[in-house]
Amino acid sequence: MVRSSSPIRAFRLVRMRLDIQDLPNIADLGDSITQGASDQSMGFGMAAELQEAYVRRLDVINRGYSGYNTDHALDIITRAFPTPEQASIKFLTIWFGANDANKNPTQGQYVPAERFKSNLLAIINHPTVKVHSPNIILITPPPFEESLLAELQIKWGATGETRKARDAQEYAEIVIQVGKEAGVPVVDAWGLCMEKAGWKGEGNEILPGGDAEVRNEVLAGLLHDGLHLGPSGYQIVFDGLIAVMKEHWPEFPPYKMPFTEKVPWEIELGDQIANRSRASAEGPPEAPPDEPPWGAERPKSSPPPHNLSIITGLLATIIVLALVGTGLKGTSDAQSLSLSGESACPQYPPIKAFSSEEEKLDKDISDEINSEEFFAKSVKRLQGAVQIPTESFDDMGKVGNDSRWEIFKDFHKYLEDTFPLVYSKLEFTPINTYGILLEWKGKNESLKPYLFMGHQDVVPVPAVTESRWKYPPYSAHYDGRFIWGRGASDCKNVVIGVLEAFETLLEKNYKPERTLLAGFGFDEEISGYQGAQFIAEYLETARGKDSIDLILDEGGLGIIEMDGAVFALPGLGEKGYFDVKISVETAGGHSSVPPDHTGIGILSQIISAIEATPYEPELTPINPYFTTLQCSAEYSPDIDSWLRKTIQASLTSKKAAKTVADYLSTRNIFQRYLMQTSQATDLVLGGVKINALPEKVYAVVNHRIAVESRVADVRANLESLIASKILSKFPLSLDAWGSVSGNTSTTSVGKIVLEDFSDSLEPSPVSPSGSEAYKIFTGTIKQVMGEDIIVAPSLMTGNTDTKFYWGLSKNIYRFSPLRDEGKANGHTVDERVGMKEHIEGVRLYAQLILNGDRS
Repeated sequence: MVRSSSPIRAFRLVRMRLDIQDLPNIADLGDSITQGASDQSMGFGMAAELQEAYVRRLDVINRGYSGYNTDHALDIITRAFPTPEQASIKFLTIWFGANDANKNPTQGQYVPAERFKSNLLAIINHPTVKVHSPNIILITPPPFEESLLAELQIKWGATGETRKARDAQEYAEIVIQVGKEAGVPVVDAWGLCMEKAGWKGEGNEILPGGDAEVRNEVLAGLLHDGLHLGPSGYQIVFDGLIAVMKEHWPEFPPYKMPFTEKVPWEIELGDQIANRSRASAEGPPEAPPDEPPWGAERPKSSPPPHNLSIITGLLATIIVLALVGTGLKGTSDAQSLSLSGESACPQYPPIKAFSSEEEKLDKDISDEINSEEFFAKSVKRLQGAVQIPTESFDDMGKVGNDSRWEIFKDFHKYLEDTFPLVYSKLEFTPINTYGILLEWKGKNESLKPYLFMGHQDVVPVPAVTESRWKYPPYSAHYDGRFIWGRGASDCKNVVIGVLEAFETLLEKNYKPERTLLAGFGFDEEISGYQGAQFIAEYLETARGKDSIDLILDEGGLGIIEMDGAVFALPGLGEKGYFDVKISVETAGGHSSVPPDHTGIGILSQIISAIEATPYEPELTPINPYFTTLQCSAEYSPDIDSWLRKTIQASLTSKKAAKTVADYLSTRNIFQRYLMQTSQATDLVLGGVKINALPEKVYAVVNHRIAVESRVADVRANLESLIASKILSKFPLSLDAWGSVSGNTSTTSVGKIVLEDFSDSLEPSPVSPSGSEAYKIFTGTIKQVMGEDIIVAPSLMTGNTDTKFYWGLSKNIYRFSPLRDEGKANGHTVDERVGMKEHIEGVRLYAQLILNGDRS
């Protein structure tokens, strides 16, 4: 007897020799509806069941591309399928129309009807397809359910009108027409679903799903979000597909084709031994467990079924042992996050007073801030702050050399007059003239300070927009609900709110245990290099690194409702920042004898290549937004069930995380860039005279770097992209941050230079969501704003002044305490802030001071 210490060798001994060959393919080409056909998280998976119907006979390959239309399909079709040398395509399903029919111009998917028709014919007759001579099946787009789509539009913050049910009908009819003209069978997904919804197509009958105000419950059951099919919808289309295949190609019976390869017991028992319960498309008969399948006479030499079970069980055991013995190598889908049964979104309880004295103090402070008298004072305080136009401009010179800074003197005088106790009892240190640093010394020097941040400056109001404001931008008009004006919500409200909290506690003769700091820069809107940077350097010199327990600045995603639950979304991290200058230098000359490509033409091709190669969305546990989504999956009662399951699956599966990232990124551009490095060409300069060829032109590309990436990754990506896409076409050299490549010989017609345009910034460190400081901070949010609020860590796509404070604290939280309904139009016309929400923010600042002293 041969013995083996290797489970893999043992498996080889019992498996019998099989010369496995590549199987013919069923290729499914389409958009996200095709892509989603492989998903089984909601129940029935159409592509998965199709593979089951032809397992070991035909391989199903899913080529569904989320967001794609037929224009896109023609762009990628040569890369979508294997060559005949690699594998043959026996069947090809083509399923487009849902995006082609999307007439919303903001989403860029619409393909006019005539072009949609010609595109389908072009796909059918494309050389890449015809070389396989496949059996082609067209599938019409399913219906649209407009009321669900309207909700989806609101949920993802999309603009423009939603897809229309009549457009789905029109494009379905085009698919049917193409099928007739090309002699290709059609699965009418639209018609099958509408038949299920009871539509007869008679007279002026109202089209099911065509009313955004009235939901068609049958279609809502088939289309989980109004566009994408749910399990029951996929089942209908699958049954229709199987019916078409059986009608036109009876030689390929689902579930009943012979296996292409068989081991001896399969030869003896019959092809269907593994598929006895899978003839859903065929229905009965199904043989009892101890009878031959479908009435076939069992050969006398066949081993009884229980022997087969023993052999199958032995094989399964050996495979498991082999995987264990090899340490599960190759299981690369595992996500590096283990919660051991704990919540993926831990919530910390509201802070409670420890004693009756603390409880009384909390109530006194809360009652004071909630009083009508305080409200009236607060309106006047914030109005006065907004009325001072502390604008900062990109071209501001240094403090002392630019008179535009002098407006901040007026603002300082206003603060001193408005908050007399703050400026008389706290230590005030001016930093670089206009930076404000306030220190309220605590009784317990062993406690690290809290630092409250904000900025005094506002973005300028362009003169051409002033007439578009409902009220003048620096009038600070109060309409009984909102204060209107530049800086009302970004972020004069934060500066005034912090100082109001300080002033109120001073009025109550409060003496803090821990030292409290307030640091207000004056140039945050132009990157903070003269304000916050100086304040941070001063604090680090005076106090040392990691000397502050908690830093709270403006920012975050606010307080918003998500799928039936209210979330507070503080920013625990920020994306990185990197500007790249791309210069093209070529020979000059008269424009009457130009080269085929001028410097501007080459630069335009570089920009086009960059835009054609965006970064991929990525979702990992490193990103705080990953936790935002986990919190939504755990606590939002109305979240789509498929999305909930897939988000939760992403805790342990990279594939599920990628599915979530791709799904969300195609539906909301803001969500996309919480998961993806952005790249935007914002500046271009080239040419000085109409009859002179440009000798040097350049563009600047702005990047906001995903938290999983680094500046070096962006540099490497750009260098590689230009080398592969541009140097292969033009005899140019490339100088990428001092590294020279490309054509450096005398035949070179010029060079491309990549260099930093401004100071770069790596993605910020991610602040902890389990520290004592975080628990106090989030417990205070619940205490003040409601115990039912879910606090979820999140991410900022922009950068705040906190970028200078990384060395001072690990606990940096960006959170403007404003509910979504209490703010509008930051940085643009009709900026405003709700006074009710502002008062709630003042309470939060005051209560956080009190709670910080009790830790």
